[in-house]
Amino acid sequence: MSNEMRAKLSAAHIGQKAWNAGRHLSEKHKENLRKLHIGLPSNRSGSKHLPESIVKMSIRKLGKKTTDETKRRMSAAQKEKWRSPDHAAKMIASWRLKPNKKEIKLSAILASMYPGEWKFVGDGKVIIAGKCPDFVNINGQKKIIELFGDYWHQGEDTKVREDLFTPFGFQTLVIWERELKHADSLADKIRRFHDQ
Repeated sequence: MSNEMRAKLSAAHIGQKAWNAGRHLSEKHKENLRKLHIGLPSNRSGSKHLPESIVKMSIRKLGKKTTDETKRRMSAAQKEKWRSPDHAAKMIASWRLKPNKKEIKLSAILASMYPGEWKFVGDGKVIIAGKCPDFVNINGQKKIIELFGDYWHQGEDTKVREDLFTPFGFQTLVIWERELKHADSLADKIRRFHDQ
């Protein structure tokens, strides 16, 4: 912030009472603040504290536990938000996604097998049922290819993802990251899916 802007803000607030003027904190509140600031650097050292909004939120939650029912309701609310294509597109666009090395490798395989037929859309270009598929066929087939990372998707049932896109008329092929190491068998798998 420039010195001129600081001076304008200062002048605008002259004569106004501070939000906490005349308020006294209870001993319990003071103790909560003390606990919250343990281990944080002091302003005297020139370091910055946490933003005020985070501090206030942390104070409200200090000593409180989120119940399983509250967690379930919060999860359901977030899932409902993600069903909105606008919300999903906005959130995914904010992540500035780019294809990772494995997606680039799969993209090259698809391009060599079927030039101009598959497009990477894992950067948020396409949202279906709140999910962002990795590749879609752009040659008239309603088909999706998903690349599952061995670490991030471990234990996931690929049928769940396939069933998610089915109501929208899409056939889905899930390729695991480890399958990229076996070019011949992967090519056969892609060919069978593409030609069916």
